[in-house]
Amino acid sequence: MTGFVEDVESRSLRPLCDKHGLRLLEDLGSGAVTDLSKYGLPRERTIADAVRDGADVVCVSGDKLLGGPQSGCMVGKADAIGLVAKHPLYRALRPGKSRWPRSK
Repeated sequence: MTGFVEDVESRSLRPLCDKHGLRLLEDLGSGAVTDLSKYGLPRERTIADAVRDGADVVCVSGDKLLGGPQSGCMVGKADAIGLVAKHPLYRALRPGKSRWPRSK
């Protein structure tokens, strides 16, 4: 076997993260906003699926999701996103002004 052959579901990792006091981050790649299978397209995991399954932070590719220049988006629990905003790399990576939580 070569390439991507196996996946672990977020909901199965949630108890392990809770046990060890860890945050659960899920990278969805393109990050579907809605289930497009109702339009005849293959079912893809949505951002809401990841949050519902217990992810603290969900990362998606903003350029694939929204179009336009390369970008990334993070969605999740306010306390977890707040930790990201306080991290030293936050300034180095120069995120846009539409961040959450907003500075006081």
